[in-house]
Amino acid sequence: MTDFVKGIEAIFEAIEKVKKFDQCFADEILKRVKEKTPVATGRLQNAWQAEINQSNHEIRVFNDAENDRGEPYAIYVEYGTIHMPGAFMLTRTQQEAEDIVQVAKKNAGL
Repeated sequence: MTDFVKGIEAIFEAIEKVKKFDQCFADEILKRVKEKTPVATGRLQNAWQAEINQSNHEIRVFNDAENDRGEPYAIYVEYGTIHMPGAFMLTRTQQEAEDIVQVAKKNAGL
């Protein structure tokens, strides 16, 4: 096998590790934000999702849960209202970014 072919294989292996890292990072974020989400019915906690854009390694975390009137309500739980304090589940998870990176690197084999 030529050095060129070995080099190409190494590049593809590195790309796969980056993809795995992205998935491990998203998985760890979801795990942590779900742990911090208050549970009454479980609807909000179970609605957390992550989308990974492989072209720019962007991870979008979102929640599309709706209340009984069909209205989205994750933002009200996150930041609170005049009737209840915020849970700040995303905000607190974001503050753990350094630790999340380390866990994702470990889980991705980096």
